[in-house]
Amino acid sequence: MCMLPRTMNSNPSNHRFCRYARSITKQLGTMRILRPKLSLQWWLTATAMIVATTLCAHILWDTVFAVDAGNAASLRKMNIQHDEYAQTSPDVFLQNETEFRWEKRNIAESNAKDISSSTAAKRLQKRRDWMQSVCRHLHHTEPVSKTARDSFNYFFDQRAAVCPIPKSGSSTWRKHLRIVNGGPHPSVPIYDDLRLIKIQKQPIKKIIKQLEQMPKIITVRHPLTRLVSCFRSKFNNGMPLRSYSPKREETLRKRAGFTWPENFFAFWLPALIANDLLPQNYHRELNMTSPLNPDIRYNTSVYTAIYWRTRPRINFNQFLKLVITSHKEGKANAHWDTYYNRCSPCRFNYDFVTQIETLQDDLRYVFSVLKIPSSASLDENSSRNRHKTFRDFKKFKWLPKTMLADLKEIVWPDLQMFGYRWPSILD
Repeated sequence: MCMLPRTMNSNPSNHRFCRYARSITKQLGTMRILRPKLSLQWWLTATAMIVATTLCAHILWDTVFAVDAGNAASLRKMNIQHDEYAQTSPDVFLQNETEFRWEKRNIAESNAKDISSSTAAKRLQKRRDWMQSVCRHLHHTEPVSKTARDSFNYFFDQRAAVCPIPKSGSSTWRKHLRIVNGGPHPSVPIYDDLRLIKIQKQPIKKIIKQLEQMPKIITVRHPLTRLVSCFRSKFNNGMPLRSYSPKREETLRKRAGFTWPENFFAFWLPALIANDLLPQNYHRELNMTSPLNPDIRYNTSVYTAIYWRTRPRINFNQFLKLVITSHKEGKANAHWDTYYNRCSPCRFNYDFVTQIETLQDDLRYVFSVLKIPSSASLDENSSRNRHKTFRDFKKFKWLPKTMLADLKEIVWPDLQMFGYRWPSILD
């Protein structure tokens, strides 16, 4: 009989080791060919092997059971200790754990801020040095008086100036200016701030002198991605213009956005005229004596009549034709005007040259230096990455060579001044 112990309420005679031993014995006993030749020594060896196998199985079973029992006991002991600790001192437990997490987080954040601040400082200084070196070799005229009077906004208490460039972080800057300056209300355009108007009414020499004594900030981006951003924003990325809606206009006025008539005046009508998309002598249908002039602001009824007559839709090539034509005529819209024409960087020698591609890190450093009480995470601009930028560049790949050459001539000074490169896929 197999001599395994009765453990875990099991029958030892039914254990797999016992069944295995019995099967071996049965096979040895029923081998008719070999049975007459088997010696006593062979039988003793076979019996010893069966006994040894049974004993090994016995030892292994007891060992496994003991380990399982020990683990179960240890687990019960740990659960009891944890329950007692949680019942007697839950506040202490949570406090210690929280302190550890915060201490670890504070050390990591402190180290990250030091590294980030040092990196940002070097990056911004390098950009400033590069801008100054390029300015020494560039020979072009900047509209200094116009820039000083019309382009700057101010952090009044901090005595710092910023030149917001449309489609290059201007929405982010407007948000920071409203927060830090305590207004104006979002329904009021930032340029209608009474404190700003008071500065702009001063003599131009006094404005320039004040600017020279202030720290100044400029934010730029790659000129080509800026054009793509403008196309998506102002021309619906090639989709048709929506019709005029008084209800929608009320919403736009509450957040100081471009109204439908303002958009049509500033973008859509100039694009239609630049691309000859209006019917010939169309002004006569409108009972007008002279052709439509993009520099004249007409009544909303004129724009709605043009809309229903043309159902305008501007593609990317047509948009770029407008950009090139307006630059040649000296009437470029602020949304695609050059950086040097908008902010006069060579004359005002900006202290901080921030870029959309690294805007949050740049602003975090600038705000800490200038003691501007605002959060750099209030970023209205989506982060840029290489894939996104490359997709933007590909939109220019199918332009006619003459148009591409004209465009390169327009953006070339900005590329040089702020360390950007002309995309190799466009060569």
